[in-house]
Amino acid sequence: MKILKLIFPVFCWTILFPLAVSAESIHPYLSPAFLNHSVWHDGKSEVNIYDAEEIRYGISRKTEAVQIFVKETHKPDLLVKADNWREKGLMEVMKFNYMITVPTGIYSYRQMLSVFFRKDNFHPIKMTFGSQEWCGNSFKEIVNFRGNSFINFVTYWDNQGSRKEALKLEAGIPFYDALPVLLRALDLPEGKKINFTMLPSQVSSKLTSHQPEKATLASLETTTLNLPMGKVSAKKIQLTHSKGEDLFWFAKEFPHAMLKWNKHDGTKYLLRKTFRLDYWNKTKPGDEKFLE
Repeated sequence: MKILKLIFPVFCWTILFPLAVSAESIHPYLSPAFLNHSVWHDGKSEVNIYDAEEIRYGISRKTEAVQIFVKETHKPDLLVKADNWREKGLMEVMKFNYMITVPTGIYSYRQMLSVFFRKDNFHPIKMTFGSQEWCGNSFKEIVNFRGNSFINFVTYWDNQGSRKEALKLEAGIPFYDALPVLLRALDLPEGKKINFTMLPSQVSSKLTSHQPEKATLASLETTTLNLPMGKVSAKKIQLTHSKGEDLFWFAKEFPHAMLKWNKHDGTKYLLRKTFRLDYWNKTKPGDEKFLE
């Protein structure tokens, strides 16, 4: 009986408070109001331009980064945008495009990542990434949709090459590279922490780890940032993961744009300009003015 008395309280504590030892899902802390807002239905995209310092070969490189967030209508069987948005059986997704050009001496890295989220639940269902520089081209695709998850990759690296691998991913698992938009919907009280799992960054010409890893989010204080566009009230979020610590600052007011991002490797992003635009119609000479 003495042994049972000793074990029972510990057992009850484990049942009542599992979050102390296991990972939560991030999705219960994402506000549905973010994706349900009418602004995403205005026929335009959100364009955010950042002054950035990317770390490559251990050196900080001045970089311009562009992030785009826009609603699209996709075909579930192909997971691509439908030519005819009136076609039956389509689904609404939110597309997050993330472009960077990083000068490294005589040549530059030109890289782009796209993540597609189901609009009804913010689950990322597809990610693609392309990298081009003088040494070669690389491409990655990760799909996690309707119980089917896999990675396709093509690299120019020895012992990697090209192939397709099946993955075992939980539905809705977030991608590290999509946190600049996913965390905009985060409704986490100040001082609270949550443990969760995520897929690590895929921004590399090499095949990097694509296995889920543990991470922790903490909601820190609200502060005021001095940006090129003026002073903005911001909510600070801390991410702790296997490679270190990232800090994010998001605008307190909707649509909660990412204002600043300090990555674990020393990379830094600072928002220079944000606007809404139908960029696909701005292809004439002189339309570059929208980027100024």
